[in-house]
Amino acid sequence: MKASLNRALSGSLAYIFFGNALKAAIPALCLLASCSTVDIAVRPVAKGCNPKTVLLGPFENRVMDFNPFTGKNFRDCLAHEFFARGYSVVPGPPPEAKMDASNALPSENDIRELCLRHSADLYIRGSIFEARYGDAVEDRTSTAVTVDLFGKNGAMIGTARCFTSETLMNAGTACAMASRLVRSIHATLSNE
Repeated sequence: MKASLNRALSGSLAYIFFGNALKAAIPALCLLASCSTVDIAVRPVAKGCNPKTVLLGPFENRVMDFNPFTGKNFRDCLAHEFFARGYSVVPGPPPEAKMDASNALPSENDIRELCLRHSADLYIRGSIFEARYGDAVEDRTSTAVTVDLFGKNGAMIGTARCFTSETLMNAGTACAMASRLVRSIHATLSNE
């Protein structure tokens, strides 16, 4: 009787230990499965330009269930990540100069003027695309953030994209994507 009680107790202790370990491992595995990937492309002249001040421009929301705060929240995450890496961060006001009529975004001259006015070395603008798809049983999310990088002369020097299968309405996902983007931009543009 005592032996069977010891076996049952040790079996339940093993279940408690391995059960709790499994409960902790499942979210970690889900996070790994949905990890975002970053793709960055820059002009050769941009590598090693070592910007110190970043001016954050607008982020266009291309989200199906339009949440007006998604772009602003993601900009806040980017600002935090750049600041944490030692950059001066300036939230960009909408340009007062006339806009390029073809896409209603700041023109090269507008960006140059903004960078000069705010002593910025790097101007960043972007877009957020998020879609949910699937059927009644399984719902999936596809999220892409595209960031355009401009030098202080207003010329485009690069672009970076980040993809994930998570929604940016999740603050942890937004911060993780911003961190990966900033890490990649920093590694590409700095002299470190």
